[in-house]
Amino acid sequence: MRRTPQHIQRSRGAKLTVTLVLAGSLILGALPAGATAPDTPRLRLTWVVMTRQCTLKTTRVAVKRIAAKQPQRQSHVRQCATRAVRTHGSALHLRWRQHGEVRGRLTLAQQPIAGATIILKSTTTRWSSATNTITTNVQGRFSAPIHGPADWITITYQPPGDTTAITDTKRVHASAHLSLHVSHLAAHHTARFWGILYGGYVPQDLYIQFWYLDGSAGWQPFANLTIVDRHNGHWHAKIPIPRDARGYTYHIRATVVPSPDWPWATTNSRTITRLVS
Repeated sequence: MRRTPQHIQRSRGAKLTVTLVLAGSLILGALPAGATAPDTPRLRLTWVVMTRQCTLKTTRVAVKRIAAKQPQRQSHVRQCATRAVRTHGSALHLRWRQHGEVRGRLTLAQQPIAGATIILKSTTTRWSSATNTITTNVQGRFSAPIHGPADWITITYQPPGDTTAITDTKRVHASAHLSLHVSHLAAHHTARFWGILYGGYVPQDLYIQFWYLDGSAGWQPFANLTIVDRHNGHWHAKIPIPRDARGYTYHIRATVVPSPDWPWATTNSRTITRLVS
């Protein structure tokens, strides 16, 4: 069939259209959905808790056997070390005298940013806040310890010449230490509970609540509360034991009643077991 000028124009138009579509697909494919621009800094953070872990290592000691059935001697060695345990979730939980650590790496187009200034802000609600500056090393890495009491840790990096800062915030739950001692429990008598609250400042009217484990009902409160001496952290209480509690086993623990003027998170004592006579 003889091709007319109209057919030639249509054919050229079709080729031009296909070429434009292919070029558009290449341009779109160069930057996948969700990818960040190559000139955008990236801040990666890892939160860890420094935990003391102990292991019992058993070694066999070769000895000269006198009898055929004499067993080999074994030596047990307890080895303890502090290790960094990575945490997950929205909060960092710290026990008394335990500290955490934030570790980060700052990169630009997968290359480290050395000598950058990282701002770390520690905030304790209704108390105060402290700000520290950290400088990244040649690998773009940095680290900083985290101690209690603190409620929030905020990490910020402000790129030079950019009004948008990179910020990440972590919730911190740091507990104080509450000791608990319980005297002998006797039915239809008063028992004595006492202990010390460690954590520095003690506000006025800070109370201790006592609990006992009641089977499937879970932890149930005793009716009595006691106040903490704000000068030395000592406290004591007298708890009446019911007459029909004879022969019952009490699992007891104490808890600091939350107070807006106390900077620590939820603090519990160890659990003590007593048989009622």
